[in-house]
Amino acid sequence: MEPSLVLSRAMEEAGMWLTVNSCVESTTTPAVAPAIETPKRTWSKPPRGLLKCNVGTSWQPSNLGSGASWIVRDEIGNPLIHSRRAFSGVLSELEASLRSLAWSSMALSDLHLDKVIIEFSCAMMAEALLNPTKFPEVQYLIQETLQSLHRFSTYTLNHVEPEKNRVAKLIAVSVTKDQR
Repeated sequence: MEPSLVLSRAMEEAGMWLTVNSCVESTTTPAVAPAIETPKRTWSKPPRGLLKCNVGTSWQPSNLGSGASWIVRDEIGNPLIHSRRAFSGVLSELEASLRSLAWSSMALSDLHLDKVIIEFSCAMMAEALLNPTKFPEVQYLIQETLQSLHRFSTYTLNHVEPEKNRVAKLIAVSVTKDQR
């Protein structure tokens, strides 16, 4: 591998690391709360005693490839662990999202992280998990995903706005960027 390519990838990885570690919320509280609160559109900390896992997905219809990622943070907002991977032969964004969620759930369970809040941003996946019969083409993946979630002692599955899942999405996009 050429040195310039190694340097380029190292810089990209460092940029992602900085993004992940700079998204931690401030622990200081403002002296005066605003009179009107707007809904929070950024990542928020999990309650004490729970971890939060954000799952990201990137799908490339041109080559039927997808990228998946997950990042776990503690109640302070510190990133604890993350992972990413690629899938091939993925026929839809829904399939990519379901594969990402099933893979991340199994990984968290294998790591014995069993009290988690899992957040994702794919609205169609939320619909598929709530109404599996409407999606016969991915029925097997829905079942696999639901089975993987039952490995946890305590879990909550949340569909969130993309802004709240930005870091996980960026990591997933790094997998499919330049069709790597």
